[in-house]
Amino acid sequence: MSKLTKNYLSFTFLIMLICWGICLICSLGGITLNDNKWLYVPYLSGGWSPTIASYLSLKSNCIVNSLSGIYIVHDNIWGNLTAAIILILCSCAFVKKPKRRYSPSNRVYTA
Repeated sequence: MSKLTKNYLSFTFLIMLICWGICLICSLGGITLNDNKWLYVPYLSGGWSPTIASYLSLKSNCIVNSLSGIYIVHDNIWGNLTAAIILILCSCAFVKKPKRRYSPSNRVYTA
């Protein structure tokens, strides 16, 4: 196995274990994603660990100097703008989730 592959795998599992370990420790303490929205940060960071690890391993092996070496920002402004808008809308869907109340009389959830 090459040095780049070893760095990638070690970074991936290290980031994932730290982030999801935080989620595990919080859940043992009774704090869940429904209780605390800030817990989404380590949860999503653990899910994005392969992406973060690929950048870190490329940077540590001097293959790429900065993020602009991977992602070309100035190439297509409309594509970048569309991606940013979609990211913002998806983030709003996580944050502004409607509260559902249980009605014992008809046993359905109402908004």
